[in-house]
Amino acid sequence: MIFGLRQQTGTSIYTEKLRAIAFLIDQLERIELEKHLYTTYLRSGQ
Repeated sequence: MIFGLRQQTGTSIYTEKLRAIAFLIDQLERIELEKHLYTTYLRSGQ
């Protein structure tokens, strides 16, 4: 999908924006995972 969008726009700026958005999404997912793991750890009574 990203390759198709890149071919349509043809700009490296657009590609860099997509890369930045993907990075932010990844960071948010990591934070959510860490919160879930820590909550599970705390509930286990350790």
